[in-house]
Amino acid sequence: MPGPASIRLAIAPNGTGVGVAQLTASGSRLWIVGFAAYYADGAPGGPARWHQIGLGTDQSSAFLSSPLRLAPSGPDVPVVAVACLGGDGPTRVLATAAVDPASPRTLRPPTHQSAATLATAEATACEYPGA
Repeated sequence: MPGPASIRLAIAPNGTGVGVAQLTASGSRLWIVGFAAYYADGAPGGPARWHQIGLGTDQSSAFLSSPLRLAPSGPDVPVVAVACLGGDGPTRVLATAAVDPASPRTLRPPTHQSAATLATAEATACEYPGA
């Protein structure tokens, strides 16, 4: 069976509220999709890291992340959607973007990410909960 072929990332048009973004992913031959966002833990100005914001399967090929709450005065938040395989396995099929906290209804082009940073994002997005 052929693996995932493509993935597209968009903002969900579901009226989640001011300062909240929810992502959708669609594509070709997707069975499991993981989402991750890069932001600081806890207090503003703390160290940033990738956080999983959704992992799911869907027979209709429409995937939805958990809501992402954004600090209105914060920097753009890098986000990814990744086609995952079973067993925590990310694929190289991913879409990247950035969310502007002041206007979380539009995705911006992603900032440049190194291969190592993208590998961490992929692994985080596809991690099974509790792993």
